Amino acid sequence: ISLTQWFRLGVLGHYLRARTTRTSLAADAGIEDWDLIEQTTAFGAFALAHLWGPLTAEASLVASWRPERRRWSSPLQTDVDFQDRAVSGQVLVRLARERGFIADVGVPFDIREVVRGAGQIDGAATARNYRIRADFGWRFNKQFAFLVGAAIEPDGDGTGRYFGGARARSTLHW
Repeated sequence: ISLTQWFRLGVLGHYLRARTTRTSLAADAGIEDWDLIEQTTAFGAFALAHLWGPLTAEASLVASWRPERRRWSSPLQTDVDFQDRAVSGQVLVRLARERGFIADVGVPFDIREVVRGAGQIDGAATARNYRIRADFGWRFNKQFAFLVGAAIEPDGDGTGRYFGGARARSTLHW
């Protein structure tokens, strides 16, 4: 939805469900038979604002739920239920010229929680992760650009390591 020529909003959503049934060979006597149901649901929104000339700001926020149920046909196996819930997003400022210096500076984040069902798997796991990411490069003409960048993990990603990785990206379009 374009609210003005400078500001746009959007929404997204999806629902997917898959069911897999596994039947083992006769020699396994049915010990490896199971029924798996996986589902993914996500809803989110994004905004894009043209700040000045080639400078834009972008923001996105998405909530997702992924429950999984595995039912075993053998009483020797334990059924498994869990759900992965997450809120993910990003705030980004982009300098996108037709030619010359280009840059992206952003803060992507992810808050994820795994909820265990009925005690089949011990404990619940929660992870909060965010990065400060910067990419810098050059657009040679309207069709080709090259960027390199790195990320810093201010939270240390729980390991005490603050370097979040490096990357290079090139785009070619006509």
